[in-house]
Amino acid sequence: KRDMLLVALAEPMRRRGNGQLAFVSSIAGMAPLPDAPAYCASKAAARLYAQSLRIWLEPYGVKVSVITPGHIDTPMNTRFQGPKPLRVSAEKAAKIIKKGLERNKAEIVFPKYFFHTQRLLVLLPAFLQGRILKSSARFTVKPDQDSPLAHQD
Repeated sequence: KRDMLLVALAEPMRRRGNGQLAFVSSIAGMAPLPDAPAYCASKAAARLYAQSLRIWLEPYGVKVSVITPGHIDTPMNTRFQGPKPLRVSAEKAAKIIKKGLERNKAEIVFPKYFFHTQRLLVLLPAFLQGRILKSSARFTVKPDQDSPLAHQD
């Protein structure tokens, strides 16, 4: 059985023989960040889900892309307290995404250097991954004003 979202969105496109779906993942879904296990897992799942859909739907004329960005300068990203390597402006990110969707790229990644370093990182043994990530990828997220966590002391 296909899930409900797939039935609601992709099935009509498949029957029509055209359409385009874009899923947002993250470079954080490439490696196990110690401070964000649920976020990493959800972004890895979104990436694999989109890749699977692309394989299934491509013969029917439906385009599927997964957007896998690093850090983007947005108001939300200012809450992220920690290293933000190779940060990209929101305007540049929008241009990269638009161009990738127009070209029907399977995966739209940026910055590429950061993406590829994460791909290499996961090839290392787990104990080395852990050492590297514990020392270089620690962060916290500052709650926004509307969060109950922002008013706790």
